[in-house]
Amino acid sequence: MNPENGNISKDQAEVLARLRAKEAGAEPPAEPQPGVPTAWVSVEKREGVIHARYAGKMTLEMVEKAAKRIRELLTEDRSARILYDTRQMEEPGRELTRRMLEFDEEIRPRVAKAATLAPNMMVEAQARAAFVNSPEHQFFHELVAALDWLRS
Repeated sequence: MNPENGNISKDQAEVLARLRAKEAGAEPPAEPQPGVPTAWVSVEKREGVIHARYAGKMTLEMVEKAAKRIRELLTEDRSARILYDTRQMEEPGRELTRRMLEFDEEIRPRVAKAATLAPNMMVEAQARAAFVNSPEHQFFHELVAALDWLRS
Protein backbone atom coordinates (compact mmCIF):
# COMPACT_ATOMS: atom_id res chain seq x y z
CA MET A 1 0.00 0.00 0.00
CA ASN A 2 1.18 3.49 -0.77
CA PRO A 3 1.01 6.00 2.12
CA GLU A 4 1.77 8.92 -0.19
CA ASN A 5 -1.58 8.67 -1.96
CA GLY A 6 -3.54 7.94 1.23
CA ASN A 7 -4.04 4.26 0.39
CA ILE A 8 -2.89 2.75 3.69
CA SER A 9 -4.36 0.33 6.17
CA LYS A 10 -5.84 1.31 9.54
CA ASP A 11 -2.78 -0.12 11.33
CA GLN A 12 -0.43 1.80 9.08
CA ALA A 13 -2.41 4.98 9.69
CA GLU A 14 -2.11 4.47 13.46
CA VAL A 15 1.66 4.01 13.17
CA LEU A 16 1.87 7.12 11.00
CA ALA A 17 -0.17 9.12 13.53
CA ARG A 18 2.11 7.99 16.37
CA LEU A 19 5.21 8.94 14.38
CA ARG A 20 3.75 12.36 13.61
CA ALA A 21 2.89 12.85 17.29
CA LYS A 22 6.40 11.86 18.33
CA GLU A 23 7.92 14.23 15.75
CA ALA A 24 5.71 17.04 17.10
CA GLY A 25 7.03 16.32 20.59
CA ALA A 26 3.73 14.97 21.88
CA GLU A 27 3.98 11.34 22.86
CA PRO A 28 0.56 9.70 23.23
CA PRO A 29 -0.15 7.89 26.49
CA ALA A 30 1.29 4.41 26.86
CA GLU A 31 -0.69 1.52 25.44
CA PRO A 32 -3.04 -0.14 27.95
CA GLN A 33 -1.71 -3.27 29.61
CA PRO A 34 -3.83 -6.43 29.38
CA GLY A 35 -6.14 -6.77 32.36
CA VAL A 36 -5.48 -3.22 33.59
CA PRO A 37 -8.46 -0.92 32.95
CA THR A 38 -7.33 2.49 31.78
CA ALA A 39 -8.94 5.59 30.39
CA TRP A 40 -7.26 8.74 29.13
CA VAL A 41 -7.67 11.82 26.99
CA SER A 42 -5.02 13.54 24.93
CA VAL A 43 -5.47 16.88 23.16
CA GLU A 44 -2.78 18.46 21.01
CA LYS A 45 -2.47 20.54 17.87
CA ARG A 46 -0.60 18.97 14.95
CA GLU A 47 -0.29 20.38 11.46
CA GLY A 48 -3.14 22.82 12.04
CA VAL A 49 -5.59 20.24 13.39
CA ILE A 50 -6.61 19.86 17.03
CA HIS A 51 -6.47 16.13 17.79
CA ALA A 52 -8.61 15.07 20.76
CA ARG A 53 -8.14 11.37 21.54
CA TYR A 54 -10.36 9.53 23.99
CA ALA A 55 -9.74 6.00 25.27
CA GLY A 56 -11.50 3.72 27.72
CA LYS A 57 -14.50 4.57 29.88
CA MET A 58 -14.84 8.34 29.97
CA THR A 59 -15.86 10.29 33.03
CA LEU A 60 -17.31 13.79 33.06
CA GLU A 61 -14.04 15.02 34.60
CA MET A 62 -12.01 13.57 31.71
CA VAL A 63 -14.33 15.08 29.09
CA GLU A 64 -14.06 18.46 30.85
CA LYS A 65 -10.26 18.17 30.85
CA ALA A 66 -10.28 17.60 27.09
CA ALA A 67 -12.76 20.46 26.56
CA LYS A 68 -10.54 22.84 28.54
CA ARG A 69 -7.52 21.96 26.42
CA ILE A 70 -9.49 22.30 23.18
CA ARG A 71 -10.63 25.79 24.28
CA GLU A 72 -6.98 26.73 24.89
CA LEU A 73 -6.01 25.69 21.36
CA LEU A 74 -8.89 27.45 19.57
CA THR A 75 -8.30 30.69 17.75
CA GLU A 76 -10.74 33.59 17.88
CA ASP A 77 -11.68 33.35 14.22
CA ARG A 78 -13.67 30.53 12.65
CA SER A 79 -10.62 28.62 11.41
CA ALA A 80 -10.20 25.74 13.85
CA ARG A 81 -10.29 22.16 12.65
CA ILE A 82 -10.89 19.46 15.25
CA LEU A 83 -10.52 15.70 15.07
CA TYR A 84 -12.32 13.77 17.83
CA ASP A 85 -10.73 10.31 17.82
CA THR A 86 -13.02 8.00 19.79
CA ARG A 87 -11.84 4.71 18.27
CA GLN A 88 -10.54 3.49 21.65
CA MET A 89 -13.39 4.91 23.71
CA GLU A 90 -16.18 2.91 25.28
CA GLU A 91 -19.79 3.98 24.74
CA PRO A 92 -20.07 7.37 26.49
CA GLY A 93 -23.63 7.35 27.82
CA ARG A 94 -26.26 10.07 27.76
CA GLU A 95 -24.73 12.42 30.34
CA LEU A 96 -21.45 12.72 28.46
CA THR A 97 -23.25 13.01 25.12
CA ARG A 98 -25.35 15.86 26.54
CA ARG A 99 -22.20 17.59 27.85
CA MET A 100 -20.52 17.33 24.44
CA LEU A 101 -23.63 18.85 22.83
CA GLU A 102 -23.30 21.84 25.19
CA PHE A 103 -19.56 22.10 24.51
CA ASP A 104 -20.13 21.97 20.75
CA GLU A 105 -22.66 24.81 20.99
CA GLU A 106 -20.12 26.86 22.97
CA ILE A 107 -17.22 26.45 20.53
CA ARG A 108 -19.10 26.21 17.21
CA PRO A 109 -18.52 29.88 16.24
CA ARG A 110 -14.75 29.22 16.34
CA VAL A 111 -14.73 25.93 14.40
CA ALA A 112 -14.53 25.66 10.61
CA LYS A 113 -14.65 21.86 10.44
CA ALA A 114 -14.78 18.96 12.86
CA ALA A 115 -14.62 15.21 12.35
CA THR A 116 -15.23 12.23 14.60
CA LEU A 117 -13.57 8.85 14.22
CA ALA A 118 -15.86 6.26 15.79
CA PRO A 119 -15.12 2.59 16.55
CA ASN A 120 -18.67 1.32 16.10
CA MET A 121 -22.25 2.34 15.38
CA MET A 122 -23.19 2.90 19.04
CA VAL A 123 -20.40 5.42 19.69
CA GLU A 124 -21.05 7.04 16.30
CA ALA A 125 -24.77 7.39 17.06
CA GLN A 126 -24.02 9.16 20.33
CA ALA A 127 -21.45 11.37 18.63
CA ARG A 128 -24.02 12.28 15.98
CA ALA A 129 -26.40 13.26 18.79
CA ALA A 130 -23.70 15.39 20.43
CA PHE A 131 -22.87 17.21 17.19
CA VAL A 132 -26.36 17.28 15.65
CA ASN A 133 -26.36 21.09 15.33
CA SER A 134 -22.98 21.31 13.57
CA PRO A 135 -23.36 21.23 9.79
CA GLU A 136 -19.57 21.13 9.30
CA HIS A 137 -19.12 17.98 11.41
CA GLN A 138 -18.50 14.71 9.56
CA PHE A 139 -18.06 11.13 10.76
CA PHE A 140 -15.39 8.70 9.62
CA HIS A 141 -13.99 5.25 10.33
CA GLU A 142 -10.57 5.87 8.74
CA LEU A 143 -8.01 8.34 10.09
CA VAL A 144 -6.59 9.27 6.69
CA ALA A 145 -10.04 10.07 5.27
CA ALA A 146 -10.88 12.25 8.27
CA LEU A 147 -7.60 14.18 8.08
CA ASP A 148 -7.92 14.64 4.31
CA TRP A 149 -11.42 16.09 4.76
CA LEU A 150 -10.36 18.36 7.62
CA ARG A 151 -7.43 19.74 5.63
CA SER A 152 -9.44 20.25 2.42
